[in-house]
Amino acid sequence: MTIQKFKTWMKESTSDEKRELAEKAQTSLSLLYQLSYDPPNNRNASSGLAGRIEKAAAMIGKRKRHAPLPELRRGDLAEDCANCKLYKECGE
Repeated sequence: MTIQKFKTWMKESTSDEKRELAEKAQTSLSLLYQLSYDPPNNRNASSGLAGRIEKAAAMIGKRKRHAPLPELRRGDLAEDCANCKLYKECGE
């Protein structure tokens, strides 16, 4: 599992994109920031939240912008997903 893609997404996204991600993922903006803190604060996303973030980031990422945002996968955010046999077989 690498949280680095999520940290990059948070760094490169606009304030509006971050707020939209939180809204579409049914979470708070403050939780998104907590997930991206350095050093890691032992805050991990649940598999459900990671899936919602993956879907929301994909919707936001389809828009035209000056530089594309990194693609987020649920395994980038949730250790349970990263270690799941089915996730790994799907072409992580």
